[in-house]
Amino acid sequence: MDRCSITRAARAADSLAEAARALAIVALLAAPGAKGAEETRAAALPPSDVSWRDGLRFQLGVEGMPDVAFRDAGVSWLRATGQLSLQGPVSERWAAGVSLSADWLSPRADAEASFLPQTAGGGEALRDLLESNLRIGARRTIREHWTAGAELYLTAKLEPGAELGRSLKGGSVLAVGYQPSDALLFAAGAKIGSRFDHAGAYAWPVLRVQWQATDRLELELHNANLRLAYELRDHIELLGFGAVRADRYRLELREVGALAARPGTIGIRDATVGVGLRWTANEHVRVIAMLGAVVWQRLLVNDADADRIESRTAHGAAPSASLRLQARF
Repeated sequence: MDRCSITRAARAADSLAEAARALAIVALLAAPGAKGAEETRAAALPPSDVSWRDGLRFQLGVEGMPDVAFRDAGVSWLRATGQLSLQGPVSERWAAGVSLSADWLSPRADAEASFLPQTAGGGEALRDLLESNLRIGARRTIREHWTAGAELYLTAKLEPGAELGRSLKGGSVLAVGYQPSDALLFAAGAKIGSRFDHAGAYAWPVLRVQWQATDRLELELHNANLRLAYELRDHIELLGFGAVRADRYRLELREVGALAARPGTIGIRDATVGVGLRWTANEHVRVIAMLGAVVWQRLLVNDADADRIESRTAHGAAPSASLRLQARF
């Protein structure tokens, strides 16, 4: 085994060792009453797997992306997530939900401070990143086959030590759903929120399609994310997915360099494809395991005025793996 292979194996072992610590951290962040709020996607519209989305639900997950190759460094990512949500009908026409969640993203680069040098400020260029979300939504049946939904959200995305007030984003999602049959659902609307890099608001279209093509095959499209689920046998489903993710986090001040005077942001954009299995152990617990590839990733560093400081794009694909535990009560 050559030195490069040994180094990669050592990094993979380090990532697995950190997974347990990641899950413990996220569990504390996502618990009710914890400091710092939460994350994820509690839909205001009728989602797939309705029986699994209604009620009190808890989810823990861990995802690893080793050896994403950039020009002068390889970066390994470890992401841990936790979510607590409550959703369900409150009357014949109304349903409501609330979601608290948190992400912890830990990058490890195999190079010195030459990687993204202007962000390093004489220290480590890539550091741990945190995200927390609070979401409150409601939907109403307005006539046969039609629903209208709204969701309010507040999100904090930051590097530990960054200013919390400048790390907050908020907004709403408004959408209308049409369900002509039990097998098909269309939903469309807009997300309106505050900008992260400068003052003002933005609007972004929202599209969702859910189609139960056969008794065993289901398709779900949510903006640029696609998921296929095929029932292999009782309690076991084969999954296929393609996902695009774009995140931006507030950085803390550096002692020297381009971000010394005013804190900027780091953006992480990637596209992932893969397959997996979903095992429903019983009516309360299920487990999802996925294997895939990060086919594209870009890091973007902006200053406080949203001007570009640094940009790096990965070369080639890198493996990814994730494991999620879901519970409902």
